[in-house]
Amino acid sequence: MSRRTVNDCPPATAQPAAGARIRPAHWQAAVTLLDRVRDGQAADAALGHWFREHRQMGGRDRGNVTTLIYGVLRDAMRLQRIAGAQASTEDWLSVHALSAGLLDRDALRALTGAAVVDAAAARLAAFDDDALTDAERHNVPAEIWSRWQAQYGDAETRALADALNREAPVDLRVNLLKTSRARAAAALRDAGLAPMETPWSPWGLRLPRRAALQNTAVYRDGWVEPQDEGSQLLAMLVDARPGE
Repeated sequence: MSRRTVNDCPPATAQPAAGARIRPAHWQAAVTLLDRVRDGQAADAALGHWFREHRQMGGRDRGNVTTLIYGVLRDAMRLQRIAGAQASTEDWLSVHALSAGLLDRDALRALTGAAVVDAAAARLAAFDDDALTDAERHNVPAEIWSRWQAQYGDAETRALADALNREAPVDLRVNLLKTSRARAAAALRDAGLAPMETPWSPWGLRLPRRAALQNTAVYRDGWVEPQDEGSQLLAMLVDARPGE
């Protein structure tokens, strides 16, 4: 799987629902999309295309599918050691669902069948996490891990890897050509959200959870766009001008 998929910010959706609410449609969508990612497609692109093709999916549906996919990607190297590199996507997904506590065995059997679940449970029971290398445990390719260690040392390398494997915050960039950060924040609060100012970017807002932004006037009117604070800072640091 492509390393670039691990910390991509998923499309802005409703907060993921509890694992017990994962339905067969969510599971099959996750299997299909993870197959595409294993074939080389970026996860965010695969999800975005899928959601455009399946507009009937609500925020909770999107949240469940997104949770399953990014959960696997953030633990891909460990899952590969447990299930095997040649295991099916459904095997990987089943090991992840059990390991992360998203589903118990009975709920998982209803989605994928007893044979797959029993095999996943047996692999988990037989696997010793102590057999993992530090790179595998932190879901980082060995070559990158060794380069980070040489540059940053052990402690900072582990901290960097842990940060990259956490879900990215929900950051928005305010379009200052249309409004101010204060007005955009007020409009988001009126929509039932609770934005806070980003700590570094002067035109960023951060949401405490994912939300269906497409249903808000502040998004439809072009006042805000999803964009990580880091990307906002890059634009500021290079002092980009119109036409450049």
